[in-house]
Amino acid sequence: MNIGKFHTAVVFISLCACMVFAVSGCGSKATEETALKTAEKSVEKSLADEGKKADVTIKKEGDAVSMTVIEEGDQKTTMQFDTSEDSSTAVISTGTGNITAVTGSSAGIPEGFPKDVPVHPSLKVNTSLTDGSTGFTLNATSEEKFDSLVSYYKEECKKQGWNEQMNMQQNMETPMQMLVYEKDERMMNLVIQQQEELTNITVNVTKQ
Repeated sequence: MNIGKFHTAVVFISLCACMVFAVSGCGSKATEETALKTAEKSVEKSLADEGKKADVTIKKEGDAVSMTVIEEGDQKTTMQFDTSEDSSTAVISTGTGNITAVTGSSAGIPEGFPKDVPVHPSLKVNTSLTDGSTGFTLNATSEEKFDSLVSYYKEECKKQGWNEQMNMQQNMETPMQMLVYEKDERMMNLVIQQQEELTNITVNVTKQ
């Protein structure tokens, strides 16, 4: 899965998550059904704004929500979304495979995450996204200082044989470092940003 398709999956999961929370805890059955129909129309409109015509069906059973999107040409995408008090899991199934996103307390390093991609021991993973083979995204926070994390990833990526393709820092009130590496027909994108007392980091690995 290339970067573009993987990014589209991230956007789609985020959109669906909003719809799930919109229909959760709606009260009576009639109110819930109305909320589901409203959510379906909202997703269809959002896709239409991207130039995609689609029929969307959303069903809710207990804490689980399923969504089916059928686009022109009968291209079908389904999503299963399960939530708890402090975490959620979404599984998107397409014609080319599955994508799994986990947020909250259940998030962590996903199975199959490349061993040559450095993971600082201080990272607290807030969201993980993976297609199970070639695409992985981590969004995490750390109490480690910004400069320390930047130095760590520069050194460790070099040790693991990654070739630096881009190194750019934006000196703002909250400094941000963007690093891009290449290895074995894979790309790794790192975004490290200071946010008050915590440092945010996003790691994205995809096959070219």
